[in-house]
Amino acid sequence: MLINRHNYEEFFILYMDNELDPAGRRMVEDFVQLHPDLKEELDILLQFKLVPDTQIVFDGKEELMKENGQPLISISNHEEWFSLYIDNELLPDQRKQVEAYFEANPATRRTLELLQKTKLQPELVSFPDKSSLYRKEEKTRRIVPVYWRAAAAILIIILGITGFLLVNRKPDTDQPEVAKVPTNLPGKNGS
Repeated sequence: MLINRHNYEEFFILYMDNELDPAGRRMVEDFVQLHPDLKEELDILLQFKLVPDTQIVFDGKEELMKENGQPLISISNHEEWFSLYIDNELLPDQRKQVEAYFEANPATRRTLELLQKTKLQPELVSFPDKSSLYRKEEKTRRIVPVYWRAAAAILIIILGITGFLLVNRKPDTDQPEVAKVPTNLPGKNGS
């Protein structure tokens, strides 16, 4: 695969980590010379290269490795295994391993005894009338009596008629006219 502007970041990281063969390293260096705008990016990556600290030493690395035939339970995890043992969450062969472990290590027997004391025993609760706890659904609908429906219908009709009459009411015309001028009097039009 050749380096181009779409994949140069991958090649830059491989270059930085010394994971390219000499031909690949030369290809990256030639690419950077052809594209000087990307040289700065490669220089920045090279400045932030992480180097492992060889001064840090972890004692007990062998405990991290599990070999075939080596028991799963150890001094660092025996409490977790004891909890699983007490809660009956282990397979039969795992239960045998736990039992063999605390038989071989009497100092851990006290830990097992303390953990067994923390296990709660279920309390037996008896309630004689359990059927009263169940919710009962009503199968019949509440029926409104006919006379209530008739009264509601009459009330709606009365309100409707009253509203109609109030909206369509004409003003009172019973008052006498005070001065009414006739429209066709002689002499008014110049005749």
